[in-house]
Amino acid sequence: MTVTLRKPTSTEYRSFSKKVKERAKSMYENMTYGEQEVNSFVGAFHDAVILYAYALNETITAGGNVSDGLSITRRMWNRTIEGTSLSYVTRRLKTVLCRDVLYPVTSIESI
Repeated sequence: MTVTLRKPTSTEYRSFSKKVKERAKSMYENMTYGEQEVNSFVGAFHDAVILYAYALNETITAGGNVSDGLSITRRMWNRTIEGTSLSYVTRRLKTVLCRDVLYPVTSIESI
């Protein structure tokens, strides 16, 4: 059985992927992606940084301390955001921040 991270197929992700490849090519002389989309984890990391930035900005606006990780993390819980890779919901589970992700089974081989 092969389980993989679901690959985004939206227009937004294709645009994001194109921009990442263009930036990589301009910054790193020997960087080549070819026609393939950037790895799904690149989009997931981007989305995580955006989510953190929202929470950090809200903490600062509320007069909070940027070093108060618990306060920032709490502002990340129970939110729905539109990410570049997928729309996703953050939820609190035993004080751990989780991301609801789909992992499709791409093949099953009999043994």
